[in-house]
Order: sequence, then structure tokens, then C-alpha cells
Amino acid sequence: TLAIGSAALLFFAGVAVASASAATYYVSTSGSDGNPGTISQPFRTIQKAADIVSPGDTVTVRNGTYTDAVNITRSGTSNQWITFKAENKWGAVIDGMDTGAVGFTTYNTGYIRIEGFEVKDWNSHGMLAEDNSHSIYFLRNHVHHIGNFCTDTQYGITAFYGRTSAHDL
Repeated sequence: TLAIGSAALLFFAGVAVASASAATYYVSTSGSDGNPGTISQPFRTIQKAADIVSPGDTVTVRNGTYTDAVNITRSGTSNQWITFKAENKWGAVIDGMDTGAVGFTTYNTGYIRIEGFEVKDWNSHGMLAEDNSHSIYFLRNHVHHIGNFCTDTQYGITAFYGRTSAHDL
């Protein structure tokens, strides 16, 4: 009986560890990418957090203007999404300053949620889902002033562009 009880305890302990392993990282304009990404020692760039997230993790971005593009190459899972969210709706501004091509790009990823950002002044797209990206939720973002330049290419200038089918935007 003791062996069964110990096995059950280990099983439940493993479940608790698995669900508790999801991390929350913080990003602030006053942070440093040398920091651990905690609430008291946040990262400086969203990209730093994007490079280390794992399924189930959340990246909370504090108010401020961020001028670097974010390239997301890591995926969540169907029951452990990766979330990038502004701490306050539209308080975190992803600003291309009319020189950057794309604000957020996902490359062959899935189960990503991007929520509550102001995305502006990118030359090509506010959000780009590349290759086999799927299950990308781009929610409650304020996207404006995208593609404020003339183009002579066959491609349009868009707030959201995906090379695979897009739905539930």
C-alpha cells in the first residue's frame, strides 16, 4: 500500500510541477536583456523574451514604446499557448518608426497569442504569419499607419498578412 501511495504522490507531484513550470516574463523600456525577465528585473526587448519562451509561458510587456521587430520562432501547444500581452491595453507600442518592415512575425509556429498592443508605423505589415504558422491569435490590438509609402510590387500593404489560411483574427 505504501508503494502505491508513493507512486500516486509522485504522479500528482509531477502534474503539479508540470503545470507550475509555465513562466511569466516581463519586458520594460527601462529593463536590460541581461536581466532574468522577472517583475523586478525585466528584459529590455520583447525579442529577448521571444527567444526563450516555452509552451505555457506568458510575456507581459509594460507601457512604453518598443522599436524593434519581434520574430517569434518558438511554438506553444494546443493546451499550452505562448502569450505576448501588453500589461495595459495599447500601453505597449510596437513602433516601426516608418523604417521597419514588420512588427510581429511568426515563423513556422503555432499556438501563439498576441494581445493588447498598439502596432504602428511599419512599412509592410503589422503582423506576418510566415511558412506553416497556425493557431496565431492577434487579439484586441490597435494597428494603424501601416505601409505609409508607395510600392511598385505585386504585394499589398496590410495590418495582417499570412502565407497560410488566416481566420479568427
